[in-house]
Amino acid sequence: MFKNQQIDEKTIETIIGQSVKVKGDFQTSGGMQIDGELKGTLNIGTDLIIGENAKIIANAQANRIMVSGKIKGNLKANESLEITETARIDGDLETKVLSTEPGAQINGMIKMSEISEKEKNNLKEKSQETEKNNGEE
Repeated sequence: MFKNQQIDEKTIETIIGQSVKVKGDFQTSGGMQIDGELKGTLNIGTDLIIGENAKIIANAQANRIMVSGKIKGNLKANESLEITETARIDGDLETKVLSTEPGAQINGMIKMSEISEKEKNNLKEKSQETEKNNGEE
């Protein structure tokens, strides 16, 4: 899912399917994947995945966020934010680590929080682990 980081599928507790339209405020200690339409707020404890077909009007906060769909709202990722080539974001971004692919559209301000040496080392280890695992497939 995340190209630069591995996500444990078990952390994704909630999936909003492509044909689902919901309104409301969501708070979970687990992860969430959205492929449908959502209006409200999101406070996610672990990973938030916004699928390619997702259309979201919400402010969202999670540890790690990956955006492939459309979102109008501010995003705060406590650890990392990955934006794929199909993403369309109208809102401000805040994170420690930002990854964007060519073709992604961002209309808003970006605030980068400082990352500690320990966090840098952890990210390097995870990245090396991911590269090793991808090479074995």
